[in-house]
Amino acid sequence: MKSNSNTSTTKATIFHFMNTKNYEQMQMSREELGESVYYLIPSTLVKVEFFEEKAIGVDLPDTMDMKVVQTEPTLQKATASAVNEARNAGDRPGGSGAPFVNEGDKIKVDTSEARYVQRVE
Repeated sequence: MKSNSNTSTTKATIFHFMNTKNYEQMQMSREELGESVYYLIPSTLVKVEFFEEKAIGVDLPDTMDMKVVQTEPTLQKATASAVNEARNAGDRPGGSGAPFVNEGDKIKVDTSEARYVQRVE
């Protein structure tokens, strides 16, 4: 069973969700959510998955718009492979970063493969 829920996160290890129809609240741990936690932005609508009336995970949108908070600077005279290696170092989520993406840019990310799709204006 799935239910539309609004995300509310904490910096701790517990994530809170609220059903948008009946306002019932539930919570899941960082361990239960796995890599989905990288995409849980406050007030984002997600579908919470249930098994025997217990929340067991979330179904994320196919893509999400996210702000780049950290990226390595582009190397002026580097080969393409060297640039990609440098950008892979701390680029999570978003996978292999394009060399023209800078900190503060908004990008569209494929949540199933954790990869860059395009810039967002």
